[in-house]
Amino acid sequence: MQNSWSYLPVWAYPLVIFLVVLGISQCRARTVKVWRLFILPLVFILMSFNHLDGSPQINWLSGLSWVVCTGLGGYIGYLHKRSTDISIDRRNYTLRLPADWTMMVLIMLIFVVEFVINTVEAAGPATEWWFAPLTLGISGIITGMALGRNAVYLYRYFYDSK
Repeated sequence: MQNSWSYLPVWAYPLVIFLVVLGISQCRARTVKVWRLFILPLVFILMSFNHLDGSPQINWLSGLSWVVCTGLGGYIGYLHKRSTDISIDRRNYTLRLPADWTMMVLIMLIFVVEFVINTVEAAGPATEWWFAPLTLGISGIITGMALGRNAVYLYRYFYDSK
């Protein structure tokens, strides 16, 4: 793994710094526009689908793993945020969200998972039958947690007492 860092592209270092800064910003109470709640889950979904494209070991088990784990992650995200106090300003299309360290963890986890997957694939094709279902399952849990978390916020924005 020590050699892996030497093959890390130059653009990855600013990406890591950006992700850490983004994660730290999530650790403070903040006001966000409603549309911003769609960005991170969408990025996570696109990153998951990136693994489905062209990999020889992708099969029905891989897809099932992603779907089930995304649902499980969504439920975990829902449980984590279902009773969180938020302030809603429908006139300005904003929500006041409390400090939350979980997005920092999810952002770093998705980076580590992507790094490991790409390192393994760069070393040679990962032909073990379990590699794709495992990596897509992990990716699905992380994606689902972001979806579940933001789904709670969106539901409360649109359907809580107006």
